[in-house]
Amino acid sequence: MRAPAHHCQRGFGLGLGSRTFENALLPLILIGVLGAVAWPVFSDYVAGTRVREGLVLALPAQDAIEQAFRTTGPMNFSAENAIPWSPPPPGANVQSVSVERSGRVVIHYTVRVSRAGKNRLEIVPQAQGKALDLSDPANAGKKFLWRCGGGNSTVPEKYRGDCR
Repeated sequence: MRAPAHHCQRGFGLGLGSRTFENALLPLILIGVLGAVAWPVFSDYVAGTRVREGLVLALPAQDAIEQAFRTTGPMNFSAENAIPWSPPPPGANVQSVSVERSGRVVIHYTVRVSRAGKNRLEIVPQAQGKALDLSDPANAGKKFLWRCGGGNSTVPEKYRGDCR
C-alpha cells in the first residue's frame, strides 16, 4: 500500500503567488529598509564634513585675530587691513567667512550644507564661559578661547561634530 501523497512544504512565502516574484521582492524590501536607515546617517556625515571645511577656512582668521589682539590690543577687527587676513573665495560648501568688529568669525554655508536660514556658524572668543568683545578696551590683555556655535549660529549642532 502506498503512503498518501503529502504536499511539500514551501517554507516562508509572502502569499503573492509566484515564488520567483517573492524571491526578487524580499531583497528589494530589505534594501529599502536599509536605505531608509542609512541615508539620514550618511547625509549627516556629509553635512558634517562640509561644516569642517568651513572651520578649516576660518582658522587663518582666528590666528590673525589672536596675533593682533595679543600685540596691538582691542580694535575694530572688521576694519579694512585691521588684521593680516583675506577672506577665502566662495566655494561649493562655504559661501563666505567674515570677521566682525568684536573679533567673532562668521561662516556662512551654502544650501549644500544646510537649508537657507540654518547655515550660519559663529566662532566666538570667550573668557570664563562668556562671549568676549575683543574690540572693547576693557578687555585688553585678557586670555580667551574660541567657542564654536555661539552667538547667532543656526547650523544644526548635529553637523558641528567636535567643533569647539
